[in-house]
Amino acid sequence: MYYSRIQLLQLRYKHARSCAWFSDCIVQLRQSNILNNGITKTHRGVRAGVRVKARQHNGNLRIVHYEQFSVQSVLGQGQYQYSVAKQSTVSDRKANIFNLKPIAKELQHSRSVKIKFGLINTQSVRNKSAALLDYVFDQNIDVCCLTETWLSTNDDLVRFSLKPPGYDFQDSPRKNGRTGGGIGLLHRENIQASMVAQGEVDSFEFSEWLLQFQRKPLRLCVVYRPPYSAKHKVTKAVFHRQFADYLESVVTKPNPLLVVGDVNIHLNRLIDNDTRQFNDVLSSMALEQVVRDPTHVSGNILDVVIKRKDDDIVLSTTVHDELFSDHRVVSASICFPLPPLTVVDRLSRKIKQIDQESFQSDLRQVVNQAEGIDDLRALAKLYNTEFRAILDKHAPVVKKRVVIRPKLPWYNEDLQICKRRKLVRTIVWIWY
Repeated sequence: MYYSRIQLLQLRYKHARSCAWFSDCIVQLRQSNILNNGITKTHRGVRAGVRVKARQHNGNLRIVHYEQFSVQSVLGQGQYQYSVAKQSTVSDRKANIFNLKPIAKELQHSRSVKIKFGLINTQSVRNKSAALLDYVFDQNIDVCCLTETWLSTNDDLVRFSLKPPGYDFQDSPRKNGRTGGGIGLLHRENIQASMVAQGEVDSFEFSEWLLQFQRKPLRLCVVYRPPYSAKHKVTKAVFHRQFADYLESVVTKPNPLLVVGDVNIHLNRLIDNDTRQFNDVLSSMALEQVVRDPTHVSGNILDVVIKRKDDDIVLSTTVHDELFSDHRVVSASICFPLPPLTVVDRLSRKIKQIDQESFQSDLRQVVNQAEGIDDLRALAKLYNTEFRAILDKHAPVVKKRVVIRPKLPWYNEDLQICKRRKLVRTIVWIWY
């Protein structure tokens, strides 16, 4: 037997309960345990004991969310499902039930399927490597793109300092010995990053990497456009044309795409001709820029995070107040599986657990054997073989699988205490 939505909604009125179909409906509801579970009732009742009754019925009910209609339905212990039909949305009381705001069903992403991404304009990383690594470790960033590294081919020492245990660093400096510019990529060791292209055109420089996340690749393009100056007399019109040509060569390639960097265009000024041309270039290729907050101290949006419109790889973007230059730090959560940490085999001996008396006794026996040997080679061979055998006897080699975790050599307990104090004072400053 089927009852329309209008008939079921009329059950709340007394005149409807005199209808012939009302008694049949009540019988059906009782047979399906709907009335017994307290989902609906035939009389209003009183408020007394409402909390006790609610506790009794909570164990028998579960809420099911329907994304299509954004309406909740209730399932009892039986096999019958009752939900709001879509035939009529307006009840007899002239109330549209579809105007109700549904409960937000937020998609939860665990740490294993979410990559922490960072974009930092450093303006010379030479004297900021320690502060940069401290920030990357503190924020637990997996992949960090750097613009304006200002590195040259002779800065190998700086590159080495940006490779702490658990991280790797790659960069593409400017060619022909020109100062400024430069693009870098700081990432975890368990994320495979291979540079597939790099170069410069008149208006900007770029680097292209292919990142592997558990056999799921991501094409990452980092661009930097210097502003117009006496040394760089290239207009924005040239940049729009060359950037469009570059995007055409990138969007046709497979794999999810992410284009980030500093374009030095005030993207928050939507009425500006340069901003409109930039957005038109992105729209023509089904791309969108997702940074919405100012990234420069002047209050303008200069740094970009660009993705395909039909891709949902970027879950969220945040602009932080941390400043390594006149640009703020941009972070994003990317929906990609995080590779497991690197595991290596380490060989070690438990030297501290050696029985010293027994160990010394074995050493004396070897020394006594060597007293009658005059040949130097035979004596060295005896010491090598016997001493190694004694060491293997008292402290055998143990093989352990060790997880390589990021570690800063200068991070100690004093620094950790200072960080905690800084966090407490920051919270007090924000809220009070």
